[in-house]
Amino acid sequence: MAQPISQSTNVTTLGAFYTHNVGGQIIDSTNENNISNWNLTAGAIIHNESLVDATFVSMLIIDKPTTYENIDNSSNETLASSVIVVSVQRNSSSSSLMNISLYFQVLPDYRPSVDAIYSCSFYDLNRSRWNQSGCTTPLFNAPLNRYECSCNHLSTFALVWSPNITPCNAATELSLSNGTCVSKANAQV
Repeated sequence: MAQPISQSTNVTTLGAFYTHNVGGQIIDSTNENNISNWNLTAGAIIHNESLVDATFVSMLIIDKPTTYENIDNSSNETLASSVIVVSVQRNSSSSSLMNISLYFQVLPDYRPSVDAIYSCSFYDLNRSRWNQSGCTTPLFNAPLNRYECSCNHLSTFALVWSPNITPCNAATELSLSNGTCVSKANAQV
């Protein structure tokens, strides 16, 4: 989706969403409140106040993001969702406060097989890894089976997961290389 921001009408393009095997739709100021009812795979809305001096909004939702599957080998974070790429072109070089809401379902091919912790992340080109800076912790919306979060900048976004590892009690347990804990008495055996 790439849409010019119309200055002559009361309708402003704010984002887009995509539903797997169904298709996508543009989100604008006339339908933005409906996102709370839409069953979507991935979507994003840039808040209206963030579009001051904007002339163009571009958004790409990658439903099968195979290119991003192994893009971060430096951490234990793994891709869980579609990828959303967002940019805004402005009339001036002034930077407005940015606020974007993001919506992600965990894709079946990326569903973790272990207990997981999810993060709303952007791909940090400088560090070549997923980064959570400027993004909120995702909240799970059970009725719509999706995670919802927001970020204070634009970038390439995704929901990522990492294993939920409970640290061992150092006084009574030892950690094995697979992350499990065993009692010190059993470890001696």
